[in-house]
Amino acid sequence: MIDILGKIIPQELNIGDEYTKKDLAEIFKTSDVENIIGGIGLVKNCMLLLITLDKTFFAELPNDLDKM
Repeated sequence: MIDILGKIIPQELNIGDEYTKKDLAEIFKTSDVENIIGGIGLVKNCMLLLITLDKTFFAELPNDLDKM
């Protein structure tokens, strides 16, 4: 039987572990992760939901908050 999950999700990715965007870019072997703004993005046929429980800083925004 073909391991479809292993072909879609990189083996280096452990669900539940913490990763930075830099870590994910290395795991997925693409710089597209750095361009994800707003916490959700598509990288190599995988939907990534980037969340944080640390509410001590503002979320990433595509533009300066005062200009929006």
